[in-house]
Amino acid sequence: MTGNGVFAAAAGATLDFAGGITTAGQIAGAGVVEFGAASTLDAGVKLSAGKVVEAAHLTLGSGTTRGVATGEAFWLHTSAGGTIVISGAAGDTISNSGSIANTGTGKAEVSVAVVNAATVSAGSGEIDFFGIVANNGLMSAGSGILERFYSECV
Repeated sequence: MTGNGVFAAAAGATLDFAGGITTAGQIAGAGVVEFGAASTLDAGVKLSAGKVVEAAHLTLGSGTTRGVATGEAFWLHTSAGGTIVISGAAGDTISNSGSIANTGTGKAEVSVAVVNAATVSAGSGEIDFFGIVANNGLMSAGSGILERFYSECV
């Protein structure tokens, strides 16, 4: 699916991009947004939902900041033995003021910069960071692995 309009998930509803999406539009609402297949969020995209579930490769378009606001959750749901990847261009960032968690038992690879002011949790899975990590919040391994920093931590 492609488009730069507004995609909305009402409270109690799930908006599932099972076939993936490429957009610079707005994805919003109080409900759940799921990315079930490879997707690209281009520069200018506004992504704000009660909960975002990423179960496939997510690419941030050049110059994109993926914000997780206070009260929001960004779940990286990985299956056992599986890996999902969040990638992008230089300067792309995930800025977290809410909650980022691996809710599965597989691996999530994050190759964009992460600015954490709240909570990042590996749960019972693994999160590998390949970009710069600026942590002013809590980064927790839980029963999983959150110890692989392949770049600079500030």
